[in-house]
Amino acid sequence: MNFFLSLFLLIFIWVNSFAQNRTYEGSFLSINVSYLELKDEFNHGLVFRGPDIGLEYGIQRLDGKKYFEYVAVLGAGGKTTAGTWGFRWLLSPLNVHYSWKIKDGENFNLFIGPSARVNYNIQNYPELHTGPIIWMGNYDVGVQLSSFISIKKKLVELKLNTNAIGWQSRPEQERNPYYYSAGFGENFSDLHKNLELGGVDKFNQTTFEARLFLDKKNKARSISYLFFYTGYYDRPEFTEVFHAIKYTWFLNAPKS
Repeated sequence: MNFFLSLFLLIFIWVNSFAQNRTYEGSFLSINVSYLELKDEFNHGLVFRGPDIGLEYGIQRLDGKKYFEYVAVLGAGGKTTAGTWGFRWLLSPLNVHYSWKIKDGENFNLFIGPSARVNYNIQNYPELHTGPIIWMGNYDVGVQLSSFISIKKKLVELKLNTNAIGWQSRPEQERNPYYYSAGFGENFSDLHKNLELGGVDKFNQTTFEARLFLDKKNKARSISYLFFYTGYYDRPEFTEVFHAIKYTWFLNAPKS
Protein backbone atom coordinates (compact mmCIF):
# COMPACT_ATOMS: atom_id res chain seq x y z
CA MET A 1 0.00 0.00 0.00
CA ASN A 2 2.73 2.48 0.98
CA PHE A 3 4.69 1.53 -2.13
CA PHE A 4 1.83 2.45 -4.46
CA LEU A 5 1.08 5.71 -2.62
CA SER A 6 4.74 6.67 -2.90
CA LEU A 7 4.75 5.79 -6.59
CA PHE A 8 1.65 7.92 -7.27
CA LEU A 9 3.18 10.85 -5.35
CA LEU A 10 6.43 10.70 -7.32
CA ILE A 11 4.55 10.54 -10.62
CA PHE A 12 2.34 13.48 -9.61
CA ILE A 13 5.40 15.60 -8.72
CA TRP A 14 7.14 14.61 -11.95
CA VAL A 15 4.10 15.46 -14.08
CA ASN A 16 3.73 18.89 -12.49
CA SER A 17 7.45 19.54 -12.92
CA PHE A 18 7.15 18.57 -16.57
CA ALA A 19 4.27 20.98 -17.04
CA GLN A 20 5.95 23.87 -15.26
CA ASN A 21 9.43 23.66 -16.75
CA ARG A 22 8.73 22.93 -20.39
CA THR A 23 6.63 24.30 -23.21
CA TYR A 24 3.44 22.26 -23.37
CA GLU A 25 0.00 22.55 -24.81
CA GLY A 26 -1.73 22.69 -21.45
CA SER A 27 -4.08 20.97 -19.06
CA PHE A 28 -7.66 19.93 -19.69
CA LEU A 29 -10.88 18.84 -18.02
CA SER A 30 -13.32 16.31 -19.47
CA ILE A 31 -16.72 14.93 -18.62
CA ASN A 32 -18.04 11.73 -20.14
CA VAL A 33 -21.32 9.84 -20.12
CA SER A 34 -21.19 6.13 -20.90
CA TYR A 35 -23.29 3.00 -21.19
CA LEU A 36 -21.59 0.00 -19.61
CA GLU A 37 -22.02 -3.79 -19.60
CA LEU A 38 -20.23 -5.66 -16.81
CA LYS A 39 -20.03 -9.37 -16.05
CA ASP A 40 -18.20 -10.60 -12.95
CA GLU A 41 -18.04 -14.18 -11.70
CA PHE A 42 -18.51 -12.79 -8.18
CA ASN A 43 -22.00 -11.49 -9.01
CA HIS A 44 -23.16 -14.96 -10.09
CA GLY A 45 -22.34 -14.41 -13.76
CA LEU A 46 -25.13 -11.89 -14.26
CA VAL A 47 -24.61 -9.14 -16.84
CA PHE A 48 -25.28 -5.72 -15.32
CA ARG A 49 -25.98 -2.78 -17.63
CA GLY A 50 -26.41 0.90 -17.01
CA PRO A 51 -25.07 4.46 -17.30
CA ASP A 52 -21.90 5.91 -15.85
CA ILE A 53 -20.57 9.43 -15.53
CA GLY A 54 -16.87 10.22 -15.36
CA LEU A 55 -14.55 13.17 -14.79
CA GLU A 56 -11.02 13.49 -16.15
CA TYR A 57 -8.11 15.82 -15.51
CA GLY A 58 -5.10 15.71 -17.77
CA ILE A 59 -1.90 17.34 -18.94
CA GLN A 60 -0.90 17.18 -22.59
CA ARG A 61 2.15 18.21 -24.59
CA LEU A 62 2.37 17.81 -28.34
CA ASP A 63 5.13 19.18 -30.55
CA GLY A 64 6.66 18.34 -33.88
CA LYS A 65 8.38 15.19 -32.65
CA LYS A 66 6.84 13.97 -29.37
CA TYR A 67 3.46 13.49 -27.73
CA PHE A 68 3.04 13.28 -23.95
CA GLU A 69 -0.21 12.90 -22.01
CA TYR A 70 -1.17 12.22 -18.40
CA VAL A 71 -4.80 11.61 -17.37
CA ALA A 72 -6.53 10.83 -14.07
CA VAL A 73 -10.13 9.55 -14.09
CA LEU A 74 -12.92 9.27 -11.51
CA GLY A 75 -16.23 7.63 -12.48
CA ALA A 76 -19.36 6.11 -10.93
CA GLY A 77 -22.71 4.66 -11.91
CA GLY A 78 -25.55 2.27 -11.11
CA LYS A 79 -26.17 -1.01 -12.93
CA THR A 80 -29.20 -3.26 -13.13
CA THR A 81 -30.29 -6.65 -14.41
CA ALA A 82 -33.81 -8.06 -14.08
CA GLY A 83 -34.66 -5.40 -11.51
CA THR A 84 -31.58 -6.08 -9.38
CA TRP A 85 -29.22 -3.16 -8.77
CA GLY A 86 -25.48 -2.90 -8.30
CA PHE A 87 -23.03 -0.02 -8.08
CA ARG A 88 -19.68 0.56 -9.69
CA TRP A 89 -16.86 3.08 -9.12
CA LEU A 90 -13.79 3.65 -11.27
CA LEU A 91 -10.63 5.21 -9.88
CA SER A 92 -7.76 5.63 -12.31
CA PRO A 93 -4.96 7.80 -10.89
CA LEU A 94 -2.51 7.06 -13.68
CA ASN A 95 -2.94 6.91 -17.46
CA VAL A 96 0.23 8.11 -19.15
CA HIS A 97 1.98 7.71 -22.49
CA TYR A 98 5.05 9.14 -24.22
CA SER A 99 5.12 8.77 -27.98
CA TRP A 100 7.39 9.65 -30.89
CA LYS A 101 6.32 10.70 -34.37
CA ILE A 102 6.91 7.99 -36.96
CA LYS A 103 4.90 9.49 -39.82
CA ASP A 104 4.91 13.17 -40.78
CA GLY A 105 2.56 14.41 -43.45
CA GLU A 106 0.70 17.56 -44.37
CA ASN A 107 -2.68 16.13 -43.31
CA PHE A 108 -1.64 13.03 -41.35
CA ASN A 109 0.73 12.48 -38.40
CA LEU A 110 1.33 9.21 -36.56
CA PHE A 111 2.84 8.69 -33.09
CA ILE A 112 3.71 5.50 -31.22
CA GLY A 113 5.19 4.87 -27.78
CA PRO A 114 4.92 3.16 -24.38
CA SER A 115 2.06 3.66 -21.94
CA ALA A 116 1.27 2.82 -18.31
CA ARG A 117 -2.05 2.56 -16.45
CA VAL A 118 -3.38 2.00 -12.96
CA ASN A 119 -7.11 1.26 -12.65
CA TYR A 120 -9.36 0.25 -9.75
CA ASN A 121 -12.77 -1.02 -10.84
CA ILE A 122 -14.82 -1.34 -7.62
CA GLN A 123 -18.27 -2.92 -7.32
CA ASN A 124 -20.94 -3.65 -4.75
CA TYR A 125 -24.17 -5.67 -5.15
CA PRO A 126 -26.21 -5.33 -1.92
CA GLU A 127 -29.30 -7.03 -3.38
CA LEU A 128 -27.30 -10.15 -4.24
CA HIS A 129 -25.91 -10.43 -0.69
CA THR A 130 -22.38 -10.03 -2.02
CA GLY A 131 -21.83 -7.48 0.70
CA PRO A 132 -18.03 -7.24 0.59
CA ILE A 133 -16.69 -4.78 -1.96
CA ILE A 134 -15.31 -6.62 -5.00
CA TRP A 135 -12.81 -5.27 -7.45
CA MET A 136 -10.74 -5.66 -10.59
CA GLY A 137 -7.41 -3.85 -10.28
CA ASN A 138 -4.68 -3.60 -12.88
CA TYR A 139 -1.22 -2.04 -13.07
CA ASP A 140 0.14 -2.48 -16.56
CA VAL A 141 2.42 -1.20 -19.28
CA GLY A 142 1.60 -1.31 -22.96
CA VAL A 143 1.68 0.64 -26.19
CA GLN A 144 -0.30 3.56 -27.61
CA LEU A 145 -0.79 4.49 -31.25
CA SER A 146 -2.03 8.05 -31.95
CA SER A 147 -2.80 9.80 -35.21
CA PHE A 148 -3.88 13.33 -36.14
CA ILE A 149 -5.81 13.73 -39.37
CA SER A 150 -6.77 17.03 -41.00
CA ILE A 151 -10.03 16.74 -42.93
CA LYS A 152 -10.97 19.97 -44.72
CA LYS A 153 -11.37 22.48 -41.87
CA LYS A 154 -11.53 19.90 -39.07
CA LEU A 155 -8.87 18.13 -37.02
CA VAL A 156 -9.45 14.54 -35.85
CA GLU A 157 -7.38 12.51 -33.38
CA LEU A 158 -7.52 8.70 -33.23
CA LYS A 159 -5.96 6.84 -30.28
CA LEU A 160 -5.58 3.10 -29.68
CA ASN A 161 -4.09 1.74 -26.47
CA THR A 162 -3.56 -1.84 -25.28
CA ASN A 163 -1.60 -3.49 -22.50
CA ALA A 164 1.35 -5.85 -22.92
CA ILE A 165 2.19 -7.04 -19.41
CA GLY A 166 1.31 -6.10 -15.84
CA TRP A 167 -0.12 -7.06 -12.47
CA GLN A 168 -3.76 -7.82 -11.78
CA SER A 169 -5.60 -7.92 -8.45
CA ARG A 170 -8.83 -9.80 -7.70
CA PRO A 171 -10.50 -10.81 -4.39
CA GLU A 172 -10.13 -14.31 -3.03
CA GLN A 173 -12.89 -16.60 -4.23
CA GLU A 174 -13.59 -17.95 -0.76
CA ARG A 175 -14.74 -15.08 1.49
CA ASN A 176 -17.12 -14.98 4.42
CA PRO A 177 -20.39 -13.38 3.18
CA TYR A 178 -21.63 -12.59 6.71
CA TYR A 179 -18.72 -10.85 8.43
CA TYR A 180 -17.37 -7.92 6.48
CA SER A 181 -17.09 -4.13 6.45
CA ALA A 182 -18.79 -2.12 3.73
CA GLY A 183 -16.71 1.00 4.45
CA PHE A 184 -14.61 2.05 1.47
CA GLY A 185 -11.76 3.29 3.65
CA GLU A 186 -11.50 -0.04 5.42
CA ASN A 187 -11.46 -1.91 2.12
CA PHE A 188 -9.07 0.27 0.12
CA SER A 189 -5.96 -1.58 1.26
CA ASP A 190 -7.51 -4.81 -0.06
CA LEU A 191 -7.34 -3.46 -3.62
CA HIS A 192 -3.65 -4.40 -3.78
CA LYS A 193 -4.09 -7.96 -2.55
CA ASN A 194 -3.37 -11.06 -4.61
CA LEU A 195 -1.33 -9.24 -7.27
CA GLU A 196 -0.24 -11.61 -10.02
CA LEU A 197 1.91 -10.96 -13.06
CA GLY A 198 0.26 -11.68 -16.39
CA GLY A 199 0.23 -10.88 -20.08
CA VAL A 200 -2.57 -10.43 -22.60
CA ASP A 201 -3.43 -14.12 -22.42
CA LYS A 202 -4.58 -13.51 -18.84
CA PHE A 203 -5.72 -9.89 -18.92
CA ASN A 204 -6.47 -7.46 -21.73
CA GLN A 205 -7.55 -3.85 -21.60
CA THR A 206 -7.98 -2.08 -24.93
CA THR A 207 -9.27 1.45 -25.43
CA PHE A 208 -10.08 3.41 -28.57
CA GLU A 209 -10.89 7.12 -28.84
CA ALA A 210 -11.97 9.19 -31.84
CA ARG A 211 -11.76 12.92 -31.02
CA LEU A 212 -13.03 15.83 -33.09
CA PHE A 213 -11.55 19.23 -32.23
CA LEU A 214 -14.27 21.86 -32.43
CA ASP A 215 -11.74 24.69 -32.77
CA LYS A 216 -9.05 23.62 -35.20
CA LYS A 217 -6.93 26.76 -34.79
CA ASN A 218 -6.43 26.71 -31.01
CA LYS A 219 -7.86 23.26 -30.04
CA ALA A 220 -9.77 24.71 -27.09
CA ARG A 221 -12.64 22.19 -27.10
CA SER A 222 -13.26 18.69 -28.38
CA ILE A 223 -15.87 15.94 -28.42
CA SER A 224 -14.95 12.26 -28.46
CA TYR A 225 -16.36 8.77 -28.84
CA LEU A 226 -14.65 6.16 -26.64
CA PHE A 227 -14.76 2.36 -26.60
CA PHE A 228 -13.33 0.37 -23.65
CA TYR A 229 -12.88 -3.37 -23.32
CA THR A 230 -11.51 -5.13 -20.23
CA GLY A 231 -11.21 -8.90 -19.89
CA TYR A 232 -9.73 -11.00 -17.08
CA TYR A 233 -9.64 -14.64 -18.18
CA ASP A 234 -8.58 -16.52 -15.01
CA ARG A 235 -11.14 -17.32 -12.34
CA PRO A 236 -12.89 -15.31 -11.02
CA GLU A 237 -13.49 -14.04 -14.57
CA PHE A 238 -14.34 -10.42 -15.32
CA THR A 239 -15.53 -8.71 -18.51
CA GLU A 240 -16.44 -5.08 -19.08
CA VAL A 241 -17.45 -3.23 -22.24
CA PHE A 242 -18.59 0.35 -22.48
CA HIS A 243 -19.17 3.14 -24.95
CA ALA A 244 -18.84 6.79 -23.96
CA ILE A 245 -19.24 10.32 -25.28
CA LYS A 246 -16.72 12.78 -23.84
CA TYR A 247 -16.57 16.58 -23.94
CA THR A 248 -13.22 18.26 -23.21
CA TRP A 249 -12.20 21.80 -22.32
CA PHE A 250 -8.51 22.69 -22.80
CA LEU A 251 -7.66 25.10 -20.00
CA ASN A 252 -4.58 26.49 -21.77
CA ALA A 253 -5.23 26.74 -25.48
CA PRO A 254 -2.23 25.52 -27.51
CA LYS A 255 -0.24 27.96 -29.53
CA SER A 256 -1.46 28.18 -33.11
